[in-house]
Amino acid sequence: MNDFVEGRLESGEAKSPKGLLERYFRLSDNNTTVGSEAMGGLANFMTLAYVIIVHPLILSNAGMDQAALTTTTIIAMVVVTAACGLYAKMPFVLAPGMGANGFFAFSIVGAGLATWQGALAVNFISGVIFIVITALGIRRFMVNIMLAGMKFALAPLIGLFLCLLGLMNMGILEHGRRSMVLGDIHTPAAVVAGIAFITILFFQARKSKGAIVYGILLATAVGVPLGVTTVPDSLIGLPSSIAPISFQLDLKEAMNLAFIPLIFAFFVSDFFGTTATLYAVGGKMGKLDEKGEFEEADKVFMVDAVGTTAGTLIGTSTITTYAESAAGVEAGGRTGLTAIFTALIFSVMLLFTPIALMVPAAAAGAALFLVGASMLTTLEGMKFDDPTEFLPAIISVIMTAFTFNIATGLSVGIILAAAMKLFAGRGREVHWFLYVMCVPLVYYLLTLA
Repeated sequence: MNDFVEGRLESGEAKSPKGLLERYFRLSDNNTTVGSEAMGGLANFMTLAYVIIVHPLILSNAGMDQAALTTTTIIAMVVVTAACGLYAKMPFVLAPGMGANGFFAFSIVGAGLATWQGALAVNFISGVIFIVITALGIRRFMVNIMLAGMKFALAPLIGLFLCLLGLMNMGILEHGRRSMVLGDIHTPAAVVAGIAFITILFFQARKSKGAIVYGILLATAVGVPLGVTTVPDSLIGLPSSIAPISFQLDLKEAMNLAFIPLIFAFFVSDFFGTTATLYAVGGKMGKLDEKGEFEEADKVFMVDAVGTTAGTLIGTSTITTYAESAAGVEAGGRTGLTAIFTALIFSVMLLFTPIALMVPAAAAGAALFLVGASMLTTLEGMKFDDPTEFLPAIISVIMTAFTFNIATGLSVGIILAAAMKLFAGRGREVHWFLYVMCVPLVYYLLTLA
């Protein structure tokens, strides 16, 4: 009788929501809980809410409907991030990429090279290429042949990028005409950033997994009387129709040989940006093996590739894996359940978009800075006794900071890594295909970066 009761209890637990989540996402094996995953999802939301504002604003410069873009942006984030959680079971957030949207709006449409419908088609073709090379294993192969030093540089590279992005959001750094300059640190926004910064440090010192969430929430609340946090007139708003921009891509216009460099530019930006993010955040999760390889990256690559292709159909530019996913990991997220929670929160924003827009950039910036700083620790795996390994990696990190471009920094590092092996008479340590890769990367740096 006792065995029967215990069996029924075990069966009931397995069928309960918590039991199903435990089995599907292997929460115990990943040393996490439903609560930690939820906290990770909330942290992701708070650090990425700005995408809902910034991405539509940038693409609207191409002549696209901004209200429709806001709805499309949220839909894209929800669907692709949820797919990453369910299929890849990884805590990554995918959304329309910054940089690619600027290239789309200003370098293609703004420069008069194509209409926004044609630019969407160019982006669509690049997405199809992503899918093909991912399905054939070429994408994974290209990552695996990278030298170990460059793989260990990916986390610091992304980390420093996040530090700069965070400082800019905090108002501490600003873009000068030709350089980064000190911003005005005597503003209410700087006060809000400082409160977020100190609060996060306080809770991190106490090893609280919710440090980022607590810091952003407190800073957002303090920002109300300071006039930094925008309190909306209404918390509820129905989403705008995506009809003006969905399924509007012009494939006929894109069938032009002159657009091949543009397709390549989309490819380089997404491929290396996603690669750097996956390996950086994967390293923070302890997913990299002794060779610096991330065995669970294949499914994320495929989600990213399909997401880009599908995103262009509903009217948005390249979908990419966001480095800010590290905020969710820092807050305790370890599995795809974090991505599911992130997607659920963003889906609610279809009706409560004004709430998402309340989080001040200064508060989110403090979180990004601290997350980025914590990612620099992976440099300890570098072979500092071998200049052919560590010098290209360090230069790659520095170039990312100076150009504020992940793809540019990584391209420089890969080229230098191959060159230094040749200079040292150790060219055979480099896979022949890596030398082949250097040719288009040089072209990218000379003409497109």
